[in-house]
Formats: sequence, structure tokens, C-alpha cells
Amino acid sequence: MKSHSFKKFLLLLLFFTFITATNAFCQKYFFKKYTEADGLVQGTVREIYQDSKGRMWFGTVDGLSIYDGSEFINYQQEDGLTVPIVSGFLEISDGVMLVATLGNGIEVFLKKPYQKDSVIYTIKEKEYIIDPRVNQIKRDKYGNIWICTEVGITKWLFENNSFTKVIHETNFDGLGELQVYNVSFGQNEKVYFATGKGLLEYSNNQYRLIDKEINKKHEPVFYAFIDSKNTVWFSTLSKFYFLKENKFHEFNLQGKSLEAAVNAISERNENELIIGSLGKIIVIKDNRIEVIDEKNGYTEKASLSLFLDREDNLWVGSLEGVSRLNRSSFRFINNGSVVLNNPQLIKTDKQIFLGNSNGLFQIRNFNLARSAEFNQIESFRVIDYLKEGHNNWFATNKGVILINSEKKIIYNELNSLPHNFVYSIAKDLTGIIWILTQGGLAYIKNGVLYNFKTKSESGWKFSDLNCQNILSSTSIRKVVVDSQNTKWITTWRDGLVRIRNDSIYRFTEKDGLKDLRIRSLYLDSHNNLWVGTRFNGVYKYDGTTFFNYSTKDGLSSNWIFSISEDYKGNYWFCTSKGICRYDGKNWIIFGAADGIYGGEILNCFSKDGIVWFNSWEQIFYYLPDATDEQKIKPTVFFKQISLLEDKLQTHEENFLPYKFTPSQLLNIKFKSDPVEINYSNNTIIFEFSGTSYVGEKQVYYIYKLDGFDKNWTEKASRNYVTYTHLPPGNYTFSVYSINRFGERSETAATFSFTILSPFWLRWWFLASIILLFILLISSINYLVYKSKIKEALRIEKIRSKISTDLHDEIGTSLSSIAIFTELVKREGKFKDEKMKEKLERIENTARELVDKMSDIVWMINPGNDTFNDALLKMKDYALNILESKNIDIAFDLDEVEKNFVLPMELRRNLLLIFKELITNAAKYSNASLVRIGLKVINDDSHKIVLVVEDDGIGFDLNLTLNGNGINNIRQRTKNIGGTCKIVSAKGQGTKATVEIPIV
Repeated sequence: MKSHSFKKFLLLLLFFTFITATNAFCQKYFFKKYTEADGLVQGTVREIYQDSKGRMWFGTVDGLSIYDGSEFINYQQEDGLTVPIVSGFLEISDGVMLVATLGNGIEVFLKKPYQKDSVIYTIKEKEYIIDPRVNQIKRDKYGNIWICTEVGITKWLFENNSFTKVIHETNFDGLGELQVYNVSFGQNEKVYFATGKGLLEYSNNQYRLIDKEINKKHEPVFYAFIDSKNTVWFSTLSKFYFLKENKFHEFNLQGKSLEAAVNAISERNENELIIGSLGKIIVIKDNRIEVIDEKNGYTEKASLSLFLDREDNLWVGSLEGVSRLNRSSFRFINNGSVVLNNPQLIKTDKQIFLGNSNGLFQIRNFNLARSAEFNQIESFRVIDYLKEGHNNWFATNKGVILINSEKKIIYNELNSLPHNFVYSIAKDLTGIIWILTQGGLAYIKNGVLYNFKTKSESGWKFSDLNCQNILSSTSIRKVVVDSQNTKWITTWRDGLVRIRNDSIYRFTEKDGLKDLRIRSLYLDSHNNLWVGTRFNGVYKYDGTTFFNYSTKDGLSSNWIFSISEDYKGNYWFCTSKGICRYDGKNWIIFGAADGIYGGEILNCFSKDGIVWFNSWEQIFYYLPDATDEQKIKPTVFFKQISLLEDKLQTHEENFLPYKFTPSQLLNIKFKSDPVEINYSNNTIIFEFSGTSYVGEKQVYYIYKLDGFDKNWTEKASRNYVTYTHLPPGNYTFSVYSINRFGERSETAATFSFTILSPFWLRWWFLASIILLFILLISSINYLVYKSKIKEALRIEKIRSKISTDLHDEIGTSLSSIAIFTELVKREGKFKDEKMKEKLERIENTARELVDKMSDIVWMINPGNDTFNDALLKMKDYALNILESKNIDIAFDLDEVEKNFVLPMELRRNLLLIFKELITNAAKYSNASLVRIGLKVINDDSHKIVLVVEDDGIGFDLNLTLNGNGINNIRQRTKNIGGTCKIVSAKGQGTKATVEIPIV
């Protein structure tokens, strides 16, 4: 037993000896810092949280800030935050954030879908919280909410997302009330608390202090944390401990106590623990420890809070703001005492060097140190370095220096070097050393130095007359040797030169190279040659064609200093405005936001999976890691949607009532029904945000308004859009966010709305107008109809009176004249025959007038207006006339609707035409039979057809065509729009057909 405990002790001792002995890194990190000058509400950041929309929440001692990557939105007392000291956050449903305060309980913040966050309720009732001085609020894996306060703990218990009860804990291990600072949940169902009297454990429904053996004075434990391996880490004011396998151990650095309180711990995966302490961040990973402090770029005096966001970026709250360290970002070499002056990174097969104005330096363990091996060149500015077996070739400002174990040789203008200032040195596949200088190109072949001016080999074939002059006297900067031993050489202002065997060809504008001022050259893994220029970006040459990429395509600048390719196939371009990375689809720009200062990046290359860079002031590298591979998508949400002249009204469901219960917090929802907007306020403003903190200023958006836009917009960084004077209709606005890596948000943020039509264009108004119009027309028709009825009754009354008067007055008088004339004729004895004849004429005329008057009275009388009345009248007349002539009659008459009325004029003409036809038949036909037909045709023509046919002697139409009887019939028929057809021949009878339209 004793031996087992000793072995365990030795293992722990070895463990911490190993940990504290491996803090050898001295690389620098770039922490992006946010202060009050950037918009942070206040500098003392005690708590950090990220909500489901990706926004960062910062709790300070004087309010809180919400940051979405583009702006801070701050809340203080005047904004509804009743107590400004914020101690914790907990998002319990989408848009509902609980904010713990040190003095007034818990504030409930609500993010309505299209408006900014607002405080809607303050939870401070003793029924739900034991004390309003809240230190932390946290939720366990079962959904229960734990509230740590200055006097104890409150638990809200939930089951299946339904609130069940509240439990207040104020008596702990017989100690009574306790200040509870924070809570941490272990995987073994145990819960640990940092309290004012030590480390408190909750297990099997019991609370107990468990640090009594090391904390006999019950000193406060200010922070406790359980990692994924169930190791409990906790801190007092001056010591930091961990509990592992039921044994307490003090944590130390390099054999010394930490001697500072740990205020925050975060865990990345299962093998990396991040600890925030006074003036430093401690990273424990794979049994190695790294301290990030002022030497490494971390300048904060205290780490008050830590948070790893969804992109694995580390946020650190301090006394002077909040800092962010990107998971996948640039690391910077600590220059130490070395002053960078014309720096140039140089790589060899095994090492990385830095050429400087005062010699050559090596990078070892991410530190910069002078190369002791080559101290004899300290007085030279080293620009390039070539390791060739035992030979070391240095390109300097004073010529080429060759150093090996036996000798040191300097090549300069005295021994045929074109110029003492040498930019680059390279070896081709045949062993020739190529030297590029300020005054031309040279090479060493078989130990002999040649140039293209004073000491040149014969046999070179130049593509143009200027080519030899360019190589012999102008600035030659870069050289690349390909797998075919072709040398590609850049000139300062005269294009690209290719040396293949003895042929020298110069590429210019005619070949597609539009900018001859070449500043960089790179041969990629696909044998494409990349040519960086001064004014026109970069060209890719595939052996046939030059393809150009410029700022129009995504480069930050058209001035390209250097080009490289990493092991993933990404291309890196050093420009006058930072660094660009191109993966074949997307361009990513790195600059000041990534800690890169000075603008001009002079050099870059890839070695062992790391991309190295240097500028005038910095040496740094980029290591692509798992975060890049995860392709984490950004989020997108609406910050606010507003109208030009009014607030947008949304539809809330289950809003918090005056009487609060915890279960209601989980059930706040918003209707997704389209919002209706008045036609007079049809200008709408959308403000949206995409959250991605790996390049927060390189978040882009595409959007579309269905019902208005035909296509999605081009990618742009502007995060707002205004639509003006939208016509009435149904619309849906959708927006996606895109991060710097080209990843688009999983879903779009959408908003559906309806611009209402003006009331005079709405269906109910139009229906009302139509109905009113119909009612108006009906009323008018009714009034007209009523007026017509009234007028018809008046006319009918007049007609009746006229008929009566004609019958009683004139008819009686004419009858009297006829009777008296007949009496005079009977009783009188007239010798004068002429007198007698005159009396007979008077009598006949009087009787004829009586008959005509009878017809007029019949036509005027409204009692005879129907078709059937006319039928009876005509039938009586035919019988009276034809039977007196012993002519038989055959009727073919239609029976029509009883109340079928004929207009008076039609009825009059029809009767007169009929009488004329019957009279003619009686007088002239000598017929034995007359057929009379009268029908009403109710098809589209709607007419009366009268047919009178006899079997008499007939007549010749040509001889009697102009007779008064026939003419009268035809004229009357024409007057009423009808037609008359008479067919007759001698000995064949006569047939008359009259058609009269009924109008």
C-alpha cells in the first residue's frame, strides 16, 4: 500500500517536472484588442458569452456590450439595465438571454426577430431567487438552472423542458449561508462550487467542503473548474490547486507557486487547458505547458474571463477591455534585441535564415539569433544564401561571398561581377551558379565567372537586339530553375527572360505580358509560372498563355513582392497592402486586423507546412490547422428592420405576463406570419449581420427580395439595404452571409411581409364600390321604371278618356248623322235624284267614319293592347267581310302569352294591313276560300308573320303593281320596318306574306 502511494507520488512528480521544464517557446501572438475607444461599454470585462446568433456578450462593472463583428450595442442603466454590474449570461431559448447582475437579480433580455435586444423583465422575487446579488447563472446537462448568489444557491428544476419547482440552498455542511462564486459540472454527476469558505462539492444530494486538508482556515475559493478528465481545478487568492484521483496538488510553474488567483479556465477539446491568471495565460497541451505573457504579445495585467467561441477563437476579458486570439492565425517571431534593417527571409533544405543589414541570423524555436557559424559576414547586408554541399554562397550588398572550411572568396566588380549589389543566387541542374545583380546577370561555370558585357561566352542566341543589353547592364532580381533546367529570370522594367540551352528569349507585351516591371517569380507544383508585377497584379503562365489576376479579381494590391504555395495548394501573394491567399475560388486578405503592420510584405515561402513571411518590421508565419479544415459556416440574422416613418410591428406569442414563472422563459415565441405594412409607408430598411470572427471585417452578403428582385445580388460587405416605394404585393427578403473563407451561412435570414394596397384598391373597397354602383343603377332603373309605369298609367288613363270621348261624343254624333240621313231619305220624297244621291253619300261617309272611328277607339283603348286582342279584332273583321261574300275562311292562328303586348303603332299598322288584304280578297278575288295565318316568331328575329292566301282568279302583278291597295300595304309595312311579299298569277290565286319586327 505504501509502495503504491509512493509510485503514484513519483508519477505526479515526473508529470509536473516535465510540464514545467518545457516552456521554451517564445513566439509572439497577435491579440486583437477591443476597448472603450472601439465601442466597448467599459473596460473591466468580467464575463463573456456567445449566443445562438453568434454574437458576443461582454459583462462589465458598468453595463454590458453585444458585439456582432461590426459594432457594439451597449446597455447601461438608462437602457433598462437596472444594475450595471453584470456577472453572468445564460441563453435559455432563441432570443431569450438571462443576464445576472450583482444587486438586482436577473434581467431577461429579449431579441425580437426584427428589433434590437431589450429588457422585458427583472427576476428578483424571493420565490424564484434567494438573493438578488447573483455571481453566476449556469445550466446543467439535464436542463436545470443553477443560480449562485452571495448567500447561497437557487435551483430551477425542469423536466422535459417544463418547469417543476424551485429549491433554495442556504445551509451547507453546517456552515449556514455561503457566498457562492461559481459552479462547474463534472461528468461523474458531481458538482463543484467556489465559495467564500472553500471548495464545495455536491454529490448524492449532499453538500460538503472538501478542501479542508489544504485550506484549514477556510480561505475563499474564487474559481472552480472541472475538465473533461474530471480533474478539479480551483484557485484561492494566492494559490492554484487541482484535485486528481481524490488527491490535492498545488500547481506550479518552473517549481514556483503561481502566487496569483486564477479567474477563468476554458478547455479546448480534451487535451488543451487554457488558464487565465495575473498577467498571463497558461496553456497546458499534451503534457506541455506554454505561458503567454508580455513576451509573447499578451499585455493585459489580469485575465478576468475566458471564452472559446464556435470558431475556436479565444476571447480574454481583462481590466482594460477584451482581446481575441484567433485559433488559426499568424504567429510572430520575437526579434529580441535584433533591429530589423532590410530584412530578407531565406530558406535552405534544413534551416530558415534571416538576411539583415548586419549579417545573417537563424530562426530556432521561434526565436531570432545570430548565426555564429558565419560571423565573418556581420559587416555585410545579406540578401540571399545558397547552401551547396560544403560551399556557402552569400548574396550581399558588396558582392558574392563564398565560404567553406578551406577558403573565403569574394566576387565583385573587380573580378568581372556586373555590380556589387547582388539580389539573388541560384544553382541550376548542371551545377552552374547564377548571380543576379543591380547591373546585370552573371554566372560561374567550372569556377569561371562570366557576364553578358565584358566576359561573355559565344554562342548565345538572343530573341531581340535589346535582350543582351538588358542582361548586361540592367537590374536583374529573381531567378527560377524548372525541371527542364530552364532558367526564368526577371528584369526590373524589361520583362521576363527565359534561358533554355543557348537560346535566350524575352517575353514582352506581344506575348501577353502587359506589365514588364517584374517584382516576383514563382514556379508552382503544377509547373505554372507565376509572375508578379509592379502595376498589373500577377500573371500565371502555363507554357502557352499568360492569365492575369488583379485587384478586380480579389488582390488587395497590384504590386506583388513575393509569391508562394502551401501544402494545401493555396497560393500566397505578398503585396503592398498585406497578404492575399487564393485557393482557386476565393481570395482572402490578411492585414492589420491579423496583426500584420507596415503594409508592404517583402517575402514569403512555404517550408514544412508552414508559410513564412517578413515585412520591414516583422517576421511571422501561418500554420493552417484543423479550424481551416472544419469550414465553419457563419451565422446571419436581422439586427433590425424598420420603416421610414414608423416602427415595424411584429406578432408576439406567449409574451411574459406580469406574473412571472420560469417555464414561460422557454415558451416565448414569435409568429412567422407575414407582417402587413401600410401602403403609405412602403419604404423598408433591412439591417443584418453575419458573425464570423476569423476576419470579422471580411464578412460579405448576398440578398434578394422575392417579388421585386429578379436575381441575387453580387457579394458585398454592406450590411444594410433600403427598398423605397414598393408597390402593393407580397414579398420575402432573404440574406446569406459569407465569411472570408468563402463559406456561406447554413440558412438565410428571411422576412416575409405584405405591402397593403390603398383602401381604394383593396377587394372589399372595390366590391363595395361595385355593390354601390349596382345599387345605384338599380335605384335609377327602379325610379325610371317607376316613372315609366306612372307615365304609362297616365297615358293609359288619357287613352281611355280619349277612347271614351271619341266613342261617346264623335262616334255617337256620326251615328246620329247616318241615322238621320237614312230617316230623311226614307220619309222624304225627293224628285231630284241628285239630292237623293248626295244623301246616300252622306250616309255612307258617316257610316264609314263610324267604322274608322271604331278602329281608332279600339286602337287607343289600353284594354286592347295585347296580341290576343288584335287577334280577335282581326278575326271578327275577316268573318264579317268574307262571310257576306260567301267565302269560306280557314284560320291558322298562334296562341301566345296572355299578356303579350303589342305597341300601339304596330298594332294599328298590322290591323290596317290586314283589313286591306281582306278587303281586296273580298272585292276582287272571286275566291271560295281564304286562308289566314298569323304567327309570332320568338327566335333571334322576333317578328310577326301574317299570311293571307286565296284560291281566286289571281291577277297579273305587272299590271297591277302600282295599284293603291298594294302600294298602301307595302308602304305601311316599310314604315314599321317590315317586309311584304305578294305572289299571284291569273287563275292561280294570290298569296301575301307580311313580316313585321317586334321592337
